[in-house]
Amino acid sequence: MTRIISPADLRAQGASVVFPQSIDNQFMTADLFAKIRQRGLTLKGLLNNAISDHPDPISTQLFNESKTEYIRSLLYSRRIVVNRASFWNNPVLVSSLLSGTDDHDALVSLIAGKTIMPYLFNESDFSQRPAFHVLDAGEKAVLRLVGDASLTEVECVRLGGADGAENERENDRLAVRFRQQLQLPLEMGPQRLDLVVTALLGDRAASPRERAKLADELRGVAKWVRRTKPNRNELYRKYITRNDPVASRYHGDRFTFELKKWFDVVYNSNLPSLIEARTFTPNGMPTPLDAQLDWGRIAPRIEAAGADFTDASAEVLDRARNYAKLKAWDALERQLAVTLPAPEDLTHADVMVIRSWGTWEQMMEAMEDHIDQSLDLARMREFWRAYNEFLKELSLWWLARGRARREAYAAGVARIWRWGSWFMGLVNLGDEVFPVLPSMDEMPPLGDAEGMVEVAVETGMFLYQKAGVEWRRSQAMRGIEKVQKVSRAELVRMYESIRALHPSLESQPLPGGGADTATEETA
Repeated sequence: MTRIISPADLRAQGASVVFPQSIDNQFMTADLFAKIRQRGLTLKGLLNNAISDHPDPISTQLFNESKTEYIRSLLYSRRIVVNRASFWNNPVLVSSLLSGTDDHDALVSLIAGKTIMPYLFNESDFSQRPAFHVLDAGEKAVLRLVGDASLTEVECVRLGGADGAENERENDRLAVRFRQQLQLPLEMGPQRLDLVVTALLGDRAASPRERAKLADELRGVAKWVRRTKPNRNELYRKYITRNDPVASRYHGDRFTFELKKWFDVVYNSNLPSLIEARTFTPNGMPTPLDAQLDWGRIAPRIEAAGADFTDASAEVLDRARNYAKLKAWDALERQLAVTLPAPEDLTHADVMVIRSWGTWEQMMEAMEDHIDQSLDLARMREFWRAYNEFLKELSLWWLARGRARREAYAAGVARIWRWGSWFMGLVNLGDEVFPVLPSMDEMPPLGDAEGMVEVAVETGMFLYQKAGVEWRRSQAMRGIEKVQKVSRAELVRMYESIRALHPSLESQPLPGGGADTATEETA
């Protein structure tokens, strides 16, 4: 039933491989984490509630955000590798396996066809019950999967392949590399470490003093790791959760979420680097390059003391080529998106249909050529042309599936000025222009001593859902995003100009949605 292959076997099969970070059950966005922490919720409760008959809004958000990025990884890669644990504890996979619909059948087909490949740590059987936390319905889901008559074999990758002793050595190497990466802040100069701080903070505003404090915390973590040699669960117990990483509440410290992102990006890029695969980072989360984890994973180090200059020169050249490929992928995974429909609306059955299209195959071939020859502008242009053709077919296919969907959504172009959590802007739908105006009372205090603030200006495609007047940021169209410095007075004038388009409009959020809903991103 279970066939184990090695990373070398996987590479020999030829298909490009990615590891989607979103399928790790600890994945959550900043907005979701804030809600979970404020309400004192536990991950265990949310995961079980997400696949219950009546999930609450926060569990639904967790489910949808995980599914959005998971589906995106299936649409923009040949193959994904998924930790075996996810089949037991990720609500997206568990719910699909228990659905009793074509979604279940399609998921089984994707596993049988090796589009989705489980990763085994030290197990020899895919269906072996884990020693860690599983969802209440997880065991039922896995038993149903392995009992499916159409799945005669589950091919799984393991670091040491079928050789148990080799696998144990490789797992030890994996653990050592994880701890080494966490100790990098001790080796980084101030400028490089500040790049890590910037990546971890994301859109969150922080004063120079707070940035320095986060850098100090990263160094403190590194020293603790050097002394104690922990695994990720032990890191979570000390810095992120009050006890058990799944069953206990999260800490409320200033930088809990930033440390969590640091642990997760190191953890989720560690295994792919050994298998020589790529990570698939969710939108809005730091990539391995953002976290300065790039150089050590680009090519093996020359460890032989007697390595000659020719060998060293060849390695430097090889690293430069691989770095260019990594940069190309880093740029792509930030931009590859699904404009219409929202990825969470797609099923595994939909994914199988989409992957059968000629436009999908042409896009993937163009993507592989672009990454392989990342400095070739003609190949880059050809990829974006193929990508746009694929998105066009995807949107038309989805809208053609039913009148209800055509009536539920309309596409519009929006421009948003964002300052921390405060924002304002305009959305154009056909001949109509709608303002997005939160209360001026919610505007944050001034940034620097000169009374100037940095405002992010975003222009892109949005989706307008007519039922309930809800705005949802399309998962992908980040057409233009730049930062400009303006004064508070200029922001007020801009605000009043937008408001003047609708003289009857008072200073308040859009009805039925509110400020948070107005720019809620689906990725």
